[in-house]
Amino acid sequence: MNHETNSNPPRPLWKHDLPPAPVTVASAEDIADLARDAAQRARALLDGQRCDNDPIVDLVRLLHGRSTADAEAAAGRAGMRLAELRRLRAAFTFGGTTAVRVALHPSSPDQSALDEAVRAIESKRATATGPLEVTDNRITDPTTGVQIRLGPDDLWYPFTANGDDWAPAPRPASSPADAYTAARTAVRNRGTVNLRAQRTPGRTPAPNPVS
Repeated sequence: MNHETNSNPPRPLWKHDLPPAPVTVASAEDIADLARDAAQRARALLDGQRCDNDPIVDLVRLLHGRSTADAEAAAGRAGMRLAELRRLRAAFTFGGTTAVRVALHPSSPDQSALDEAVRAIESKRATATGPLEVTDNRITDPTTGVQIRLGPDDLWYPFTANGDDWAPAPRPASSPADAYTAARTAVRNRGTVNLRAQRTPGRTPAPNPVS
């Protein structure tokens, strides 16, 4: 039986040319943070906890506690608007990774939960001038610029209108009426801050807390 021989055997690894060095390298602090995070996630998995695999959710989680400069750099690398990343970081502050997912993705909860929430909110609307709008897991009051969203944890997350988007507000609640009240309070507080700035000589109106 004839056996073909390879006339060009592969060269040992140590005889290969090394790839070019990267333009930038991770700092020792970044590497330590990644190692610490990997250990924490491994422990969570061993304890039976789920880890969110959404890359944007994970990015926001890793940015928690980091500087504005780090967030700006991360937004550029991820191809995100900085304003969008700011909103998601605020969501994480108010409710962790679940709040970030609620801010990013609609869902389809049981209709009975939405119907019950609409009734609860209607009881809080003293002078309703228009109907509530229900889309997916989101209930919007367009007359007041507030919205609440039902999360996978059965908590309701408050949001307020901010330009052409919705900004998360503190904090999620088990009661849709409480979440609605929290959103209304956030709108009032934002208006109070802007009004005070307008009345102070030499100052311009303060920006929205989350933009």
